[in-house]
Amino acid sequence: MPYYKKLYPALLLFLLISCSPDDPHAAGDPYEAGIVLTFDDDYADEWCDADEILGAYNWKATFFVTKYQQLSQEHKNKIYGLELNGHEIAGHGYNHVNSKQYVAGKSTERYAKDEIQPMIKAMGKDGFSLRSFSYPYGSRNGRIDTLLLDYFDIIRGTTYGRYAPQKQACYYNGSRLVFGLGIDQSYSHADIKYLKSLMQYAKDQNKIVIFYGHKPVEKPSGTHQASMKKLEEICKFANKLGLKYYTASELYGLE
Repeated sequence: MPYYKKLYPALLLFLLISCSPDDPHAAGDPYEAGIVLTFDDDYADEWCDADEILGAYNWKATFFVTKYQQLSQEHKNKIYGLELNGHEIAGHGYNHVNSKQYVAGKSTERYAKDEIQPMIKAMGKDGFSLRSFSYPYGSRNGRIDTLLLDYFDIIRGTTYGRYAPQKQACYYNGSRLVFGLGIDQSYSHADIKYLKSLMQYAKDQNKIVIFYGHKPVEKPSGTHQASMKKLEEICKFANKLGLKYYTASELYGLE
C-alpha cells in the first residue's frame, strides 16, 4: 500500500513476519470480530424478501450481481433499494463466465475487456460504484487476481469442506483476496451447528468469518438455495455473540 513506500525494507520485513496467521492482530486487535454475509447472482426478489425479514436483526450484506444489463427495471430498482438500506452492491461478472476457462482460451486482457469493463460501465450508468467482486464458480488464479485488484478493493473466491474452525480459510486475514464458505442447503458442510462453530471461533479469536449463498428461500428444493430459517439463525447467533456485520468492501484497509 502507498504508505509502505516510505518504510525501510528491514522494517517492512519485520512487519510482514510478525503478522503471522497465528497472530493476525499483533499490533493490538485493530478491528472487531465480525461476519461478512454475501450473496451471488441476480435474485433481486428473494434478496429483498430476505432483507425484510433479516432487517429486524440489523444485518448487513453484500450482493454480488451478475448480468445486470439483462435485469428488468423493476429488479434494478430493487437492487438500488438494497443499497439504500445500507447493503453493498458489488460485481459478479457481465455474463457470469468461468474466468480460468475464459483466460485459457483468450487472455486476461480480453477477460477484462469482455467481462469486467462492461459490467462496471453498465452498473456505473445507474450509479453503482463497484468496490468488490466475487468470482463466478469460484474460478480464479493468481494472474487473474492481479488483474482484478486493479479494478476492485476486495475480490472474493470460495472455499469448501468441513474442517476444524482453526483450519478453515473463510476468515479475513488482511489480504485483499478473501474466501467465503457456502451456506446453501446443497453444501454438505453447511449445517447450522457447523456454521455456528465457525462464528464462535471468529468471536473467540477476534476474526471475521465470511459466508456466501445465492437464493434465499423458505424451503430449499435445489442447488444454490439458502434456507431463510438458517439465515435467521445465523443472524440471531451473530447478534448473540456481538459480531459486527461488515460488507465486503469494508474489509479493505482494516489491516
